[in-house]
Amino acid sequence: MIFSSPIALADIRSTMSVSYTGDTFQNVSGGVRRGNEYLDLLDITFNTDFEISETWTLTAAVQGLYSNGNSISEELAGDIQILSNLDGGGAFTKLGQATIQLSSTAGSVLVGLYDINAEFDVLESANLFINSAHGIGNDIALTGENGPSIYPFYSLGVRAKFNIDNNQSIKVAILDAVPGSETSLNAPQPEFNSDEGFFTIAEYAYELQRSKLLLGVWQYSKDVETNNRQTKNMGAYARFEHQFNDQRTQAFLRLGYANEKANLHDWFIGTGISYTDPFNINENDVAGIAIAYVQRGERVAEERALTQPHETSFELTYLKNINEYFYLQPNVQYIENAGFENRHALAFGVRLQVTF
Repeated sequence: MIFSSPIALADIRSTMSVSYTGDTFQNVSGGVRRGNEYLDLLDITFNTDFEISETWTLTAAVQGLYSNGNSISEELAGDIQILSNLDGGGAFTKLGQATIQLSSTAGSVLVGLYDINAEFDVLESANLFINSAHGIGNDIALTGENGPSIYPFYSLGVRAKFNIDNNQSIKVAILDAVPGSETSLNAPQPEFNSDEGFFTIAEYAYELQRSKLLLGVWQYSKDVETNNRQTKNMGAYARFEHQFNDQRTQAFLRLGYANEKANLHDWFIGTGISYTDPFNINENDVAGIAIAYVQRGERVAEERALTQPHETSFELTYLKNINEYFYLQPNVQYIENAGFENRHALAFGVRLQVTF
């Protein structure tokens, strides 16, 4: 939906987007238990652009979120990488992101409640997949007291982006280290708390017509204490995607590392390949297969009696566009060593999304 101000129509432009996404999955073998779960997410976002001049634009954005709070991973699969990227850890009706951004051709500055995965560690080809590991690497997502500032818990922060040239850019963000509220899933926590420390992430992007490379580093300012030892919680990642000459095949590869002495994991590897319109009936249909591997870290090996050194997920999916507002996405996932335990899970599901 698009709304325009009756005054200075060329200078102000407002939009509203509404999307409802639902995942239903049946765990048919292994995991925590067999059974079915339905998980959903309603996202309502308002954006207003103010054209300050020919080169400067101010954008205000606010997001509302709702989820029924069901968990496919906790209730069925028992995996640590989170089988569905809708899984937010509980039911909520809440304020999501709320940001103000000043931008020009040279770059931009943004402040507010901010999801780092909206701009950091993002590749278009990986967005097809439902497993959370392919949104933001689990070497980052599984860190911190309440995770970094990603869905569904957001921190107050500032992000700066610098465009080096048409192909290169650098982004840096500094945020409160503990997003959300400790007492309520519904309450935002719009503050910088020096006692909690800060989370910093920086990323270099190099983009050509058919390829994209991301190199990133991140760190929490507050040390982690493990067995009476203080250690830095930090890591790095590299991510690459490429579109092949047929313009229908895309592949991505991601490698990440988190300090194993501060986290339950260290190495993460994700890779996948997708193919557009495999049956030559709809140019918007996409099929894909992906793998995500996370290796258990030293900290969890010392603190928990877990038996397996890694968890690996395999995902096969097909996105079927019904029309511009609605799609269905059948999905199959097999989880090896779910939760670093000697158990495996096989789940069949389907995602539906309505957007307008």
